[in-house]
Amino acid sequence: MKKIILILVSLFMIFGCIEYESKDVADRNRVFKSDNNFYVYYNGKFIEIPKGTYIANDKKIENYYIKKIVNKSELLNDLNKYFPDKIEYVTKGEKPKESIKLPVITSNGKTYIDSVKLEKLLVELPTRVAAQNDKENIVAEDKPVSLEGKTIEILNANGVDGFASSLGDALKAKFKIVYNAENYTQEENYSYIINNKLDENAVNELLSSLSLKYIKKMKPGQIKPDADLVIITGKDVDTGFKTEIMSAAENSAITEKLKAYTPVFTKADKYKDIDLKKLSGIQINYNPEDYYTAYKLGKLLNTTNLVEDPSLKDSIIILTKD
Repeated sequence: MKKIILILVSLFMIFGCIEYESKDVADRNRVFKSDNNFYVYYNGKFIEIPKGTYIANDKKIENYYIKKIVNKSELLNDLNKYFPDKIEYVTKGEKPKESIKLPVITSNGKTYIDSVKLEKLLVELPTRVAAQNDKENIVAEDKPVSLEGKTIEILNANGVDGFASSLGDALKAKFKIVYNAENYTQEENYSYIINNKLDENAVNELLSSLSLKYIKKMKPGQIKPDADLVIITGKDVDTGFKTEIMSAAENSAITEKLKAYTPVFTKADKYKDIDLKKLSGIQINYNPEDYYTAYKLGKLLNTTNLVEDPSLKDSIIILTKD
């Protein structure tokens, strides 16, 4: 009997089976199951995930649920590879009156998420606004800006046919921009942004709608100087970019939040002249050319404490007390 109890307790600890009541997190991004259907509530819209859809290469959406036990951590980690504003909770929930079908694609008899079409869908949704009563150090809301009529050149350097046009259509629908889509001269692992004429707040607003991870900042006027902004969409793989977390603690909770960036964790008492044990909040150190990557990391970690460090090369160092 004791052995059975221990096994049940172990399962509870591993999978975190308790789900939030949806009313407790009604306005937060979440995933839930209703009867045999699966849904994501994301930035104000319900998205239905068809049963049988592979979220990871070897795991369907229903495989994360074992009767009433949910492998919450793994489910959220795998879903958040597709959702830039992040799914935060696994909840209970009732079937919504209206929902959007998740774009899927079939290959070798298996149904997968169509990431290109999903990106186009998500960019048309509003970005998340941090709750006013959030007790964490949150990213300050940028002043409202208008991108209507701004010209954006989108150059496809990731080898995915039609990606630039799909992205352009989505940005046009959301921001009313004018765009031109072309293939770049060569494929790139990094993505690049060239801000020729826009206010930085406008670029940040646009950036929040892009799922690109590793983005370099290029000097204005280098490519398509007549455009207000140029986006070169890279592969986001094999960049060699290093995201390092330095903490005074044995481990840090933010490592999990940045899983998509495969961060390296280092325990340390100091970074240069900074005593990590006395550090308040989170500090992101970055090379100026990596500002846009640092900005996106700041969004994930709810911090605006970004510090330029020209000595860094293809790396970002995130400092935290714990």
